[in-house]
This record gives sequence, C-alpha cells and structure tokens, in this order.
Amino acid sequence: MQYQEFQKIIQQQTILVTQGGLLQEEQNISKQLNLYKYRNYQVNMIDQLTQLTIEYPVRCKLCPNLEVCMDIRSYIAHFTNFKKMFPTKGYVCPLCNQQLGQQILRMNIQNYIYLDPNILSYMFKDMSYTNGINIFEYKGEQYLWQEFNYRYKIKREDYVSDLYQRQVVFRQLFCIVNKELRIRQPLILQKCPDRKIVDFKSFYQELTKINFDLEKQGLILCRCNYCNRNPIKFIAGQIYFHEAFYEAFNKYYQIEHNNQNESHFTYIFADTEIDSQIINDVVEDLCQDQKFQRMFRRNTIKGYSLNFQMVQINIGIFSIYLDYDGIYVDLVSAKNHINSTINLKQRKYHFQITKIDFQLSNSIFGFISNNYRFSSDQ
Repeated sequence: MQYQEFQKIIQQQTILVTQGGLLQEEQNISKQLNLYKYRNYQVNMIDQLTQLTIEYPVRCKLCPNLEVCMDIRSYIAHFTNFKKMFPTKGYVCPLCNQQLGQQILRMNIQNYIYLDPNILSYMFKDMSYTNGINIFEYKGEQYLWQEFNYRYKIKREDYVSDLYQRQVVFRQLFCIVNKELRIRQPLILQKCPDRKIVDFKSFYQELTKINFDLEKQGLILCRCNYCNRNPIKFIAGQIYFHEAFYEAFNKYYQIEHNNQNESHFTYIFADTEIDSQIINDVVEDLCQDQKFQRMFRRNTIKGYSLNFQMVQINIGIFSIYLDYDGIYVDLVSAKNHINSTINLKQRKYHFQITKIDFQLSNSIFGFISNNYRFSSDQ
C-alpha cells in the first residue's frame, strides 16, 4: 500500500469516527462521559505511539479510564496497519489492551472508537499543554460554573424588572448546606418554597460526594418538606445561578468595614449595576411586638385566606417597608433626594442634609405597640 493511499484511508475513517455514531448507539459510554463532564483531572496530551501532541482525543469503547486518550489519526493508523499485516487476527486496543474483535478484517473502526467530547470542547481554549507541559488540566468545576453563568441563570434584568420595590433585604448570608460558608456564588433552589440559596462551592462538593451522578443519586440541599421529598436530579429547571444576587453579594463583600457578623444587608437595585448600591440599614426588629406581628398572621375573610408578606407606606419622600421581621425606613434615599433638589443658592454655600431622624408614633400608626425612632446615621 502506497503512502498516499494509506493517508487517504486514514482521512476517510477519521470522518466516519467524527460523525459520532458510536456515542449514539452506546448509551453507557455517553453516561460515563456525563459523569466525567464536571470532574477535575489531568490528561497526558502526548500520543503514546507517535510521541506527538494529541489534537483529536479518542479511545475505544472498552477503555475504563476516561482520563487517557490517543490522537485519532494515530489510533486509526495503528488499526489500519494491523489490519493489513494480520487480517485474520483479533485486534487489541493499544490504550487499554482489551480485545475489541476476534478478526480485524471484519471490523469497522468507527464501531469501536469515539472522540471525547468533553476534552475536545475545552482543549483548544487552553493551549498551555502545548508549551512543553504536555498535560491538559481539565477543569470541570470551572466549566460547570461557566455553564451556570451562560445556561442556567436568572438574568439580572429579568429579576429587577419583576421587583415590586427596588430595595431588597438579603437575610440569608450563609449557604444552606454549609452554615459556616458565606454565600459568594449564589445558586437558588428554584422549586424550594423558601427559595433557599446554596453557594456554588458547596454544591460542587455535594456533587463529588455522589460521584456526579445526579440522575441516579439525586441531591437534597435543603431540609424543608418539599426538598426532602424531591431530590434534585437535573440542573435545568431546579437550580439556577442568580445574577442579581451575585451582584449584591459581591458589592457587600467589597465594603471595607462591613460587619461580618451581620444577619442581613440591604441593596438598592438601580437600572444598572454601577448605580446600584448597598445602603446602611435602618431596620427595627419587631419580632417581639405582638401588635405588629398580628398584621402578618394568616386571616380568613369571607372564606378567603389572606396573608400579608410585605406592606409599603409612602409619606412624602419617605418610604417605609413592613415585613414579618420588622420595619425598614429608607432614609438614605430620602436624604439623597433632598440634597439633589436643593436650589442653586443653597449649593453655593455647600448646604446639604447630613442626617435625618424619623419617628413612628404608636398613637398615629396603630399597628405598633411602641414608638420607634430611626436615624440615617444608624
């Protein structure tokens, strides 16, 4: 067989292998590839036969180790040459040393080897292994985080457009799985009634514990009744990266002197991230005020169940927000509004409001038992 004819055979068989027919037929291989999709591991990118850099990674359907591979042209050349030399003998995989067929003459290479779609998807994005290292770092954890950012995401604009009011109080600062871990990469449990948040770091650790087999093992990340009965078996539709929450947490941790023991913080979502900000909370905890708590108890009126989640009261430029945990008064926005509307003469003398004191009196607001004072300096 002449060299040109040999090369032509290799090219033709390479095309057949790259069509991926084996992966469609062998579901067990696809399953194993899925289990490896988000792992962290290293791949030797030097082909064991040619000692050249692997460009298109393949292995046979019996290879148990998905962390080793050969270049497709090297594998097909080995197969083709063996077929020419020993047409009546069986063929043994040069990677795993397992016999693939009793008589190579009757074998078609595309029925026995496949391209690794995981490695192929990322190897050309990180070519550091070509600089003498020869090792490709497959960063499954990083790739999973990227997938959350691009595929499994609640977009900022969608979340903000649905907000009834732009001041959001974040009360869950620690991961639902690891109570010692502060949330930095928020993943929200979409079907959890309480919409609990797990940090990506903890989520990945939980995946490793079940060998990345979500479909078979399932994950229980929250211990509420619903989540206990319905383990997460797929990412899509069940757990999402929350882009707006990520923005808020990121800005919160950038505050130089923030109190790491705080139980909550308040974030104002503007139309753009650059205009959004953390504000100093002016919150009064009314969990022990029984008169106030009665507002948020479930009541039945004419056969209909009524339960307030949040109440907003506007008094001039002041916005007061009531929920089960207490009262929040947005004095920062009020102060900024006053300072932005003062006239030119006052600005000439650098006049500005630096502090606002605000008091809610129980004689006027009948839903509270005591008088409560708020200050923008709090």
